[in-house]
Amino acid sequence: MNKSTYGSPLVLKGEDADIWKIYKQGRLPVVTLNLTGECNLNCSSCHVSAGRPDPNEMDYDTLVSVIDQAYDLGARLIHIGGKGEPFLDKSFEAFVAYTGGKGMTTILDTNATLITKERAELLFENDVSPVVKVLGFDSNVYEAIVRKPLYQKMLDGLYNLLDAGYGNVIEDNIDRRVTRLSAMTFLARSILEKDCFNGFFEFCNEKNIEPRVSNIVAAGRAVTDGFIDERLTQEEWEVVRNLGGRIMGYELNYTYKKCYITSGIYIENDGRVMADDLGRSCDIPGEIVVGSVRDKSLKDCWDELLDIRRKKARELEAFEKGHEGGNYFGSCPVLFKTWEENRITVE
Repeated sequence: MNKSTYGSPLVLKGEDADIWKIYKQGRLPVVTLNLTGECNLNCSSCHVSAGRPDPNEMDYDTLVSVIDQAYDLGARLIHIGGKGEPFLDKSFEAFVAYTGGKGMTTILDTNATLITKERAELLFENDVSPVVKVLGFDSNVYEAIVRKPLYQKMLDGLYNLLDAGYGNVIEDNIDRRVTRLSAMTFLARSILEKDCFNGFFEFCNEKNIEPRVSNIVAAGRAVTDGFIDERLTQEEWEVVRNLGGRIMGYELNYTYKKCYITSGIYIENDGRVMADDLGRSCDIPGEIVVGSVRDKSLKDCWDELLDIRRKKARELEAFEKGHEGGNYFGSCPVLFKTWEENRITVE
């Protein structure tokens, strides 16, 4: 399929908003929150080595205060990151109901293994756009990566979402089709060799699910447990990209176009507000902490963060012209470091 025959891409609800336009108007477009470090999987691919709850995680009252302040600063989009599994946070369901009640859209990173029919309905009713870690529709491949016998639970959770009403195009324009469900996989050799990409893209195309193909991030267990060795060559990456384009009917991007970290606020699960430092890692030595939402207003953190970005933008203007903060490699704050220091996608 040549480029001229490609159709309009699927776009996840929440990401259909013009984040950079909102940012350039001086408003806060999005808040990324990590709720807990606890996870029921043990993925060899995990770049944050999730597993147990972190000390001093934010409680419900703190989270509500953050949302109220973010709303006042203009944010209508919340991104709940995948440092752990959000459904293991005791306040998560109440939190989702609260953001939905304020008319905000939430993008949720989840492994879906804990999504019952009732929870799927809760998400659907409160304007949540889930991004499900599917990996591929092969139980052996899936369970070898997550290292838990939970393939069927993931599949059940995914179908519970579809039964709740996800998987439909809710807006069909000439340049995009908006959907409320996304699925992700990795550019990994074990997934490629078992021909999982073909089934992954076919399922996404049939169910109107936005597909996401993520690079392996060189951090955490991905390094210590050797998953980084499964990275694909540039040529193999092109094979996956072209396969996805043929099946989905539109050209897939190499990386995520929207970068929540470099246009919004990133808050760790202990309340620290992290400065992205133009996309570089926030969870390795050298991190920049703007403050904590426990003892500083979100507005003060936002103002300080903007000041840092403006200074860095002047220093690195030649690197990415036109953006204060740049638009690099997606919502994960370590992807830029992975690219810049390891070059794993091009070597």
